[in-house]
Amino acid sequence: TLADFDQRSRILSLEGIYRLTRQWEVAGKLARREGEARRARSAGPWFDTTADFAAAQARYNLHRKWDALAEYRWLR
Repeated sequence: TLADFDQRSRILSLEGIYRLTRQWEVAGKLARREGEARRARSAGPWFDTTADFAAAQARYNLHRKWDALAEYRWLR
């Protein structure tokens, strides 16, 4: 089954939002997971599962409850 493996990880994440004007808002996120996994429970060699993530977002307030949003994401 899919749960028949071991994994250990440490995660660090930073996120921020900044309002430029009443209509414009920008946001960003950076995250890193340093991890290891192995294919069997309590047995076998560990292999690296480290991942880096970044996202950038721009939001524009069109009218009252309506917003336009553009977002870019990157995962390595």
